[in-house]
Amino acid sequence: MNNDVRQIPLEKPIAITSCGERIWIADESSQSLAGFDPVSGELLSLVTLDEEPTTLTATAGLVVVGMVSSIMALDARTAQPRWQCATRSPGFVLKGYLDDIWTWYAREAEFDCIDPAGNECRFEAEGVLIFAPAPKGVYWLSSRGILWLGQGSLSPRERTSTTSPVMTGDANAMLFCANGLWIAAHEELILCHPSSLEQLAKLPVPERTVTHLICDGSRLYGGFRQVFVYDPAADAGIRVIPSSLDSPMCGIAVAKHKLWVLESDRGIVHSFDVL
Repeated sequence: MNNDVRQIPLEKPIAITSCGERIWIADESSQSLAGFDPVSGELLSLVTLDEEPTTLTATAGLVVVGMVSSIMALDARTAQPRWQCATRSPGFVLKGYLDDIWTWYAREAEFDCIDPAGNECRFEAEGVLIFAPAPKGVYWLSSRGILWLGQGSLSPRERTSTTSPVMTGDANAMLFCANGLWIAAHEELILCHPSSLEQLAKLPVPERTVTHLICDGSRLYGGFRQVFVYDPAADAGIRVIPSSLDSPMCGIAVAKHKLWVLESDRGIVHSFDVL
């Protein structure tokens, strides 16, 4: 894969995602959200935000940015706001899956699930370390070393749960992809069955720490200072993508057959062809 390196015109980018045919990057210094063409790197959209962005994700047709005291969703095609809501406490985490946006509030020990219209439902969850949205629910790894699965309508009265022991010490990333649940921990990528949560496979990863995992179709991309890819249907093991990152990655995103890796220190983007 070719490794094209470019400096993006943002002073302090803090998060990256993809939606539609654009790569989106949130910038803390300018309080803005920028949309780029994945192939040319051209800046196509620049949205001024009311506050500093703190987190970023995407779902079907929407780019969703978390700010100090609010969450805003924008149409990925027009970059126009669709809805905005207040947050309940700082330090929340956003993740998107299919049509829904999941927000984890550590202080309240609660998840909010927000649909495309901005409607919310919430339920309690104790000791969440990391989480991964999935069809009809959310998986999370708790501080007690238990992996949970929330299903159904997501209301506390109707939620069902499944538990399975799993190591938690070095777990930094979790993802539902290719009909399986993946956890990066202890220099391994662990595959768990989506229903029984049984550990099905363990694959060695090139670094002890994996801070980012994303899904593109059936492929997983991830890393920390090195970038790797794994296609369960085609690869015997994890493949390292040759790169030259000078600082840990701030995030990764894929659009238009281009993989973008954002460095954490200097606003440097590494771009790779993915076929």
